[in-house]
Amino acid sequence: DVTGAFHTSLMAAAVDGMTAALGSTTIVAPRIPVVANDNAQPMQDPARIRAELAFQLTHPVRWVQCVEYMTSHDVDTFIEFGPGRVLTGLIKRIARDATLRNINSRASVSA
Repeated sequence: DVTGAFHTSLMAAAVDGMTAALGSTTIVAPRIPVVANDNAQPMQDPARIRAELAFQLTHPVRWVQCVEYMTSHDVDTFIEFGPGRVLTGLIKRIARDATLRNINSRASVSA
């Protein structure tokens, strides 16, 4: 059971809006590579990041492989931004020794 049809063809109606929003958003090359959800590989090209963000709306993500890639490259701390702890819970199952943090309010930033 899931709360939404995220990362499936049922999200197709959202692609045009997301593409438009991404088109008007400045994305610069990150100093730290972003791991792509579709292939669990690092990317730094702003055009590739923009395309990935739209693509993942309607395609499955390789979450386990993404976390495994990061931990195999010495990432040991993960921060989840936003409400809920879904991603933190998933990471906890994959990288049991990782340090996990949730930022979901102003108060949690200084905690």
